[in-house]
Amino acid sequence: MKPVKETELIKDAMVNLSQGDISRRVEIQSKNGFRQIGDAYNMTQERLQEVANALKSLIAGNTEFELEPKSDKDEISIC
Repeated sequence: MKPVKETELIKDAMVNLSQGDISRRVEIQSKNGFRQIGDAYNMTQERLQEVANALKSLIAGNTEFELEPKSDKDEISIC
């Protein structure tokens, strides 16, 4: 995959994410920095999906859920 296409793929996914679409993942096969950026995007997307699921559960009245902290700086899980 050419770098231009990789940047477009990641940019489009990030724009969709900023608009609330947390379902899109990116798959970059090349073994360069773009793949690392794509992997980081996917980790962010997965975390946002976890948070969205927890919020849906809370809204439905279920308070028995847990978000596992991803690091010692994880502000989301302590809320």
